[in-house]
Amino acid sequence: MTQREQRQTIARDLFERSCEDVQFLKNIVTGDESWVYGYDPETKQQSSQWKGPTSPRTKKGRQVRSKTKVMLLAFFF
Repeated sequence: MTQREQRQTIARDLFERSCEDVQFLKNIVTGDESWVYGYDPETKQQSSQWKGPTSPRTKKGRQVRSKTKVMLLAFFF
């Protein structure tokens, strides 16, 4: 049985059970997970620098992803 066929069978079963018992869907908890990277952006004030009229233009560093990686979990009732 392919993955698609399994999903169809499960969806059909859930639909039939929800028709038989109206409280059935209230007992289902769904969730999702995703890996996310942390960012540490500077505010405009934090990144500002004093420069004189003849000073060269400052280079703004670009925002890079930190090495911090966390898993974000979300559950829906």
